[in-house]
Amino acid sequence: MPAVIERPDAAAATEPPETRPLRVLVADDHPLYRQGVARAVARHPELTLVAEAVDGDDALALIQALRPDVAVLDHRMPGLSGTEVCRAIHQDDDPGPTTVLILSAYEDADLVWDSVGTGAAGYVGKSASHGQICEAILAVGRGGVAYTERAAAAVDEGFDRLFGRLGAR
Repeated sequence: MPAVIERPDAAAATEPPETRPLRVLVADDHPLYRQGVARAVARHPELTLVAEAVDGDDALALIQALRPDVAVLDHRMPGLSGTEVCRAIHQDDDPGPTTVLILSAYEDADLVWDSVGTGAAGYVGKSASHGQICEAILAVGRGGVAYTERAAAAVDEGFDRLFGRLGAR
């Protein structure tokens, strides 16, 4: 069984997210990367780390149980991928408050567009700094979107393909 680290001291918050630190779950199958992001989240004054998961199945179970404000999900994990977890959250009868930020080593148009299509509010490449990742978490957790420059270009490319404007430029 994969390790799941839950932070019981960060139980479900009763205050609205606009007036309290955002509750964050981090899921990534690479321990050093996951621990680094989790540490950055835990140190940020506007964020509270509620759990870590090492695969998509555990991430989905923790999201359903803890209902964090933001789930930071690796695009490719064992079990369910980050986009599959996002799709499952949005298909739930009671999806809860969780907004998804996808992290990936890959920022090609198909992957980014797939994430957008499942309801992810942001897509950040793993080359982003911890500070940039925390800012992206804050953006999506407060109702906005967050894309790295390359991911945003991939979204634009997806729109162009969808609406047939690639050759019109």
